[in-house]
Amino acid sequence: MYIFNDHVTAFFFDHYSTFTLGIDSQYDVADEGGGPRCLPPVRGNAALSRHIGASLMADEFDMSFFMDKKLDHGLSRRFRRCCPDEAQGWPTAVIPLQIGVLQFPVPSARRCYKLGRALRRAIESFRKISMWRLSRPAGSRIRFMASAADLIIPTGMPSLLICWLMTRKAYRNDPWRICRAGGWRGPK
Repeated sequence: MYIFNDHVTAFFFDHYSTFTLGIDSQYDVADEGGGPRCLPPVRGNAALSRHIGASLMADEFDMSFFMDKKLDHGLSRRFRRCCPDEAQGWPTAVIPLQIGVLQFPVPSARRCYKLGRALRRAIESFRKISMWRLSRPAGSRIRFMASAADLIIPTGMPSLLICWLMTRKAYRNDPWRICRAGGWRGPK
């Protein structure tokens, strides 16, 4: 799942929806003014994307969907940090979810929190799923070495959305206040 805001390279203000989900099997690199970067396209997972879209619509989210849109540096910069050898193609598929925070009205923290909860339900209900985990050394201490990803994924999805909004400077308030507004009361 790749949650981002487009930098007005594929989505323009004549149609800039609050929540827009990619449902394609491949996403090319956007031209951001100097020609597209020399990067391979990113694989999508159309079946999972469409399942998530249907589930979000059933949870009463007014979704927009896109195909044939190109993704900008918001994705490629992060991918290149995680997977620096992209010459062979990216090692994973993405499901892009564009959140419109550049044009008012922007979604509230509570709405994004609810979206995170709905995303969790959608992902968990998919028949073919594998969860990403950080690797750990083998040995007798393995049961004591839970990684941060093990502790927050997928249960932390709503909080990750709120943190994403804060890092994008959509919300500059106290993070705990934002989490409480969304109904999150802290770790159990």
